[in-house]
Amino acid sequence: MDERALKQVEELTMFLFNKVDEDPEKVAGIITAIVGETFGAPPVLTSFTEAVVLTNAGSVLVNAGSRTDNEEDLATGELWMQAVVDSGFLNDEEWESAALYNLANSRLALTDISYSQALGNGDHEERIRAGVEQRTSDKDRLRLARVELTRAAGLTADSRSKGMRLCNLANALDHSGRWVEAYDAYVRALDADPENGAVAGNVAVLIQRAIGNGWDFDGHLCSLYDYYLGKAKANRRCDRIGRG
Repeated sequence: MDERALKQVEELTMFLFNKVDEDPEKVAGIITAIVGETFGAPPVLTSFTEAVVLTNAGSVLVNAGSRTDNEEDLATGELWMQAVVDSGFLNDEEWESAALYNLANSRLALTDISYSQALGNGDHEERIRAGVEQRTSDKDRLRLARVELTRAAGLTADSRSKGMRLCNLANALDHSGRWVEAYDAYVRALDADPENGAVAGNVAVLIQRAIGNGWDFDGHLCSLYDYYLGKAKANRRCDRIGRG
């Protein structure tokens, strides 16, 4: 691949990284166009460097698609990240972790969109039934995301990155109805990164839902809810809850 073209993708990706929140739709359009011109569609990789550049570009696209709930952008990001993971070029654990994290995030964002669409405007029982049916339909994508996030968390030595990966693993487990395992993953995320208020907030929401379902037989969950809610407020970060 032409080194100048690859360098251009790398530099543009770095620039767009900080522009996602300003205009995610425009960012997605730009990054999709330049990656398509440089790597082809579907992308073809021939080296470690190319895999790294596409991993970073994929991160930008997945973040942009998540901001706008754009299924096409997220599906493209999923395609890019799958190509990176399947290429076998990422022999560096941190970069492999990043690629798996991006791939799983694209899958989770797509399931979130399909879930929201399935709920529609029906009554409470209809919405519950539609939600369960959609989660069942998305079970394979959710399973892959859980596997990828588990691998991603195990590959990174950076505490903040590990916390983000474990947080999204917990989200995936929660989406799959595996609430006890989700709680355990959230706790491990906080063990890795104790100051992450986003994770603490997610734990509080999970516990609140359990209390609402009548699971707090001895008041223990109420105490846990107060603890994690206080921790979330004390450690607020700019991270979106549920998206690392």
